[in-house]
Amino acid sequence: VDAMSPNTGSLGGGIEILINGTGFVAGTQNETMTVYIGDGECDVVESTFSRIRCIAPSSGSTGLKDVRVKVQDGGRASFSGFEYVDALTPRLYDITPEKGSAGGGT
Repeated sequence: VDAMSPNTGSLGGGIEILINGTGFVAGTQNETMTVYIGDGECDVVESTFSRIRCIAPSSGSTGLKDVRVKVQDGGRASFSGFEYVDALTPRLYDITPEKGSAGGGT
């Protein structure tokens, strides 16, 4: 793993990550390769020999996490560089109005 973008995200995950490097497995929803950010598994959308697109998992804690790529043939690569940032995590503090009709439209 040489680089990734973006390298920060919210605790809720769900953003697309691009990982660049070499020796990856090409395909979509690839079962021969697993990507982890911290302890969570990244949902691989697409991959080539040199690039992986995946959806970041959620995290229970803030901070810098290792990104690990594990290929079924035993190959592994890691990169220290994805940070879960609390300030990037959306929060809902208030809903107005608090009540509405059962039919909706409020």
